[in-house]
Amino acid sequence: MEIPDISAYDRILIGSPIWCGTIPNAVFSFLDKVNLNGKKAAIFTTSVATEPQKIAVKIKKKYSAKWCRPFNANHATDENITDWLK
Repeated sequence: MEIPDISAYDRILIGSPIWCGTIPNAVFSFLDKVNLNGKKAAIFTTSVATEPQKIAVKIKKKYSAKWCRPFNANHATDENITDWLK
């Protein structure tokens, strides 16, 4: 997997499905390879059964960043997304 250079960005949004209560290994591989130090980061997920807060707790412990509130994008309206992005 080729990892893009994110050094020019101060905010990083990571989107992922939740499979069997966790994010896919490909997302963890990405997080292992990028440098999020000093960046604002947030995760948004798509899942009917699992809320992103459970995933966010694991990610916050393992990866250094200024983590923002996670968001479940399932059934989200444009207004919900806009509010979250603020």
